[in-house]
Amino acid sequence: MAVAAVEPVTAEIKLANEAGAARLVRQFVAQKLGSVPFGAPDIVDVVQLLASELVTNVVRHTDTNVMTVSLSLDANTLRLAVQDDSRERPMCRAAKAHDEGGRGLPLIKRLSCDWGVEDIADGGKTVWTLLEVG
Repeated sequence: MAVAAVEPVTAEIKLANEAGAARLVRQFVAQKLGSVPFGAPDIVDVVQLLASELVTNVVRHTDTNVMTVSLSLDANTLRLAVQDDSRERPMCRAAKAHDEGGRGLPLIKRLSCDWGVEDIADGGKTVWTLLEVG
């Protein structure tokens, strides 16, 4: 995907660990990236999907109170990261046809050029994903 000359974007939002967090993170992504002149118009949709999946994982699988979502964009790469206070690492699993969950991390693996998990020294973790945009 190609990007026209882009000013770097760095943005962060703190979200409560509650059901509405996925909707709020999609709005945040649209607000921060919606005016960026990407060569591929669907990149904002992809970032919204990835952000929603990462935030939903925090809501479903942790008891942390607050999570921090950050976006960092330069001319070539967009980094999306979600930090929470849980040390429990996300697990990829193969979802069966009727499973309600289990598709988030495989989707992130498929749509990202790279992703991973970093432990935070004083507790918690950051799950991040990279997309090539230039």
